[in-house]
Amino acid sequence: VPAASGQDVYVVDREDVDASKGYAPLVEEKPKKVAPPPVPAASALPPANTGPSHPPGHVRCVRLGCQRFFDPSNPPPCTYHTKPPVFHETAKWWSCCPHKKAYDWDSFQGVPGCQSGVCTDKREEGTSKAG
Repeated sequence: VPAASGQDVYVVDREDVDASKGYAPLVEEKPKKVAPPPVPAASALPPANTGPSHPPGHVRCVRLGCQRFFDPSNPPPCTYHTKPPVFHETAKWWSCCPHKKAYDWDSFQGVPGCQSGVCTDKREEGTSKAG
């Protein structure tokens, strides 16, 4: 940083200042080498998720805000949103429920749906997951 007198000015720790000379010696710092973290052995890793996380024969509901797995031969009641979500800066809300804003993911996921029906695995014509 150039000083008003044209000399360079450096900010240093008080311990580095030699009071008898009135200045701190210039010390060139060498980059510190950091060893990479150890890689765990393959036997120490958790098993890979190879199977489905839902019961066989079940499908996921495609309604916005539901996403639960169900048996298509006996669909359960479903509470869902009619319009897609909005993510603006840190706020999250459903387009159909703009007065119910959330600022963290768990609160957003907990906003109850505004429409009732039954779970389905078929998308309505003209709609998509994104809206």
